[in-house]
Amino acid sequence: MKQLMVFVWCCGFLLVPGGCQDEDSGKQDRASKETVVDDEQAGVSEEAVVDGWQFPEFLVGRWDSTAGNWQIIFAADGSISGVGIPGGTPAKLIPNETTVVKMKNGRQLTFKLGNCLADYWPETRSLIVVIDVEHLRMVYGPDLIVEGDRTDVFVGTVSEDGKTWEAGWVANYDYAGGVPMDPNKEGIAVPVTFKKVAN
Repeated sequence: MKQLMVFVWCCGFLLVPGGCQDEDSGKQDRASKETVVDDEQAGVSEEAVVDGWQFPEFLVGRWDSTAGNWQIIFAADGSISGVGIPGGTPAKLIPNETTVVKMKNGRQLTFKLGNCLADYWPETRSLIVVIDVEHLRMVYGPDLIVEGDRTDVFVGTVSEDGKTWEAGWVANYDYAGGVPMDPNKEGIAVPVTFKKVAN
């Protein structure tokens, strides 16, 4: 169902040429691995999911949102090699891996990323990113545990100088123990600005 919703977003909401990449197209699946880190040791694996598609060189590197603590790292082969998401963790999450973050305040956060997709259309300078969190578990205390899954889609235009990405962010999540998603806001894009901060 989540894959179908992402497909609808890509083809209906985005309305950009070329459509959304198929998650299974040309990919070499890797076995899910678990990595345990603390909030000072969190880093990015050099491995990336290779699908044979290449980003332009000016997009390769780390992009940070100016608000919201989002971070996306594009590898030289055009895949997404690392993601940082809001939620109080500095960890860089790796596609198709599970990361357990142990915070100094005693909280424990667990994230399992699925495939993270990206595509770019030079004719319109349009960039799309789909981030699939297959499972997350955030333990804030014995009586407050948030658990579920989410999919985040970013679509927007990259600036002429290749240093700014003005995107619309659409989130879909299903959390147990957390705040339910407002049905009136489902599918509504929120503006997010990304800046390239490192190659």
